[in-house]
Amino acid sequence: MKELEKDFKRETPTIIGLDEIYLSTPRGIITNIGDRCLVDMLDNRRKVTIVEFLRSLPNPEKIQAASTDMYRPYREAIQEVLPHVVHVVDKYHIIRMGNEALEAVRRRLKRRINKLVFVFWGSQNNCSSTMNANACLVFRKCLAIERYFGRCSG
Repeated sequence: MKELEKDFKRETPTIIGLDEIYLSTPRGIITNIGDRCLVDMLDNRRKVTIVEFLRSLPNPEKIQAASTDMYRPYREAIQEVLPHVVHVVDKYHIIRMGNEALEAVRRRLKRRINKLVFVFWGSQNNCSSTMNANACLVFRKCLAIERYFGRCSG
């Protein structure tokens, strides 16, 4: 193995990917995104290890972009060693965070709607003379939204 390592020359990718895989402990994975291949698997994903690897690359000026998740040591290592590189957060994490935010808003609105519908539920869909016009309008809107969310079948 040591004999083979002496002759091994790593090519520097144009677009590099940094991620991790969990094999009892997290290990850093470096990929060549342009050629869709593995460049190296590191012993860990600590910043010092990533920095050391990036500094070992021949012709680091060839790297134009780096794609990572939002793990801070990846971002810091890229900024430190490759300040000329465009850093991109991979789309999986952006989409996941967007979906989580939308779901949180949907749940919050659903709770508000449930409270409003509960307050006015006794009158069903009929606005009595004791209810003012604004309350009646809010109640009708709540029922429409509630039906949209699937709670009412009517």
